[in-house]
Amino acid sequence: MSILPPSHFKDWNPMNKNYFDGLNRNWATDEKFKQLGNCFEKLLLDSARDLNITGLKVHKNRPNTQGGTYLYKRFVRVSPKGFHPNGLQIFIESFSEGTSKDSNTRDLSDTRYNSIGFPIPVGSMGIFIGMSAISKFTGGEKWGMEDNDIDVDVAREFFYEIEEKMEEAREWAQDFTGLKENFVIVQDSRVQRIRIRLPDLNVDSNDWNDCRINEGIDGLLSLFGELFTQHSIK
Repeated sequence: MSILPPSHFKDWNPMNKNYFDGLNRNWATDEKFKQLGNCFEKLLLDSARDLNITGLKVHKNRPNTQGGTYLYKRFVRVSPKGFHPNGLQIFIESFSEGTSKDSNTRDLSDTRYNSIGFPIPVGSMGIFIGMSAISKFTGGEKWGMEDNDIDVDVAREFFYEIEEKMEEAREWAQDFTGLKENFVIVQDSRVQRIRIRLPDLNVDSNDWNDCRINEGIDGLLSLFGELFTQHSIK
């Protein structure tokens, strides 16, 4: 699987850059939607391979929702086998130039988690990376770490192991970004989440690493990848 350069996706933008919308159909069904997902998949898996991390499953967002609207962002995430990606993931997300917000509020903690890094400047792609662990969703969805094929107590112990890593993740993110405004950590008894805004990526760039994405993904996988591997369900 080859990696197309960021410049390949120049001038490919959804009509509604901030939310799910039927007007985004042409953007989400364009071949570039699949191609961008393939780029992010390769970046994640190449990093995992270099770090000798196995047992991860790739998940890409589909272009449309069950309600018939279409996405406004592209994301790819890896999760331990046996866990729902909405409950546990290391991810890459991409937003188009001019995007003013991420309106996705699938979990209550999203209101504290989606606020950094906007608006995306014209002429740039906005790339985010992070790790999200949600032990239990509040809306009844069976997506949390406790909603899988292992004992609830085992899932909670996994959650606590992730929690123990979060202070190290905070120190790494501060050093990596240089600015606390470029990352957010949300923690409570139900969630452990970190989201990082990478440097603006010029739409004319021919190298994804101009936004330091390789270094960022390596850092997240170094912090959390071994735990993910240990707890993958065969």
